Amino acid sequence: SVGARNVRGRVLLEHEGFEPRGRARAVFRLTRADHRPVADGPGGVSVRRGTSEDLEAAIRLYHECFPRGVFPDRAWSAAVERGFVWLLEEAGGRPLAFLDIDPSDHWAYHIGVVETERSRGLGGFLLSRALVDYWEAHPGETVGLAVEADNLPSLRLLRRQGFAPWLVLQSYELHL
Repeated sequence: SVGARNVRGRVLLEHEGFEPRGRARAVFRLTRADHRPVADGPGGVSVRRGTSEDLEAAIRLYHECFPRGVFPDRAWSAAVERGFVWLLEEAGGRPLAFLDIDPSDHWAYHIGVVETERSRGLGGFLLSRALVDYWEAHPGETVGLAVEADNLPSLRLLRRQGFAPWLVLQSYELHL
């Protein structure tokens, strides 16, 4: 990957036969001090850490929200078992959204909301509550994440909560 504005880097890679892979990704960082938490969420929902009983639901949500996702199911199993996955569920217990924050690299990998429930503020509420919970156990850490640079709803959500843009990367690959 190279910075999206790094013309020399792009030219060098393309000259060597590398081709752009996917869309550019915007990378953000957030500290606890800069977080602007969501005060109140949508009614009738709650956020909690997933448990081993939630594994099937977490995997189902992942595949629904990221149909071309590359994380294997065994990675989800490990993340749920280690308490790295947060779920937002409605009052009846049906999970509507999930988030994975890995403390080993201080990175949020996925924020997924089922398609029928988007634009209700669920993703922002989940992210906010999960970060507050995460920082209880990991004070002082900076959390990073990346989203597609043209995903305007995600970019707005991140900026509202205080995430600072760090860089924009374009990935390249070389077919051998």
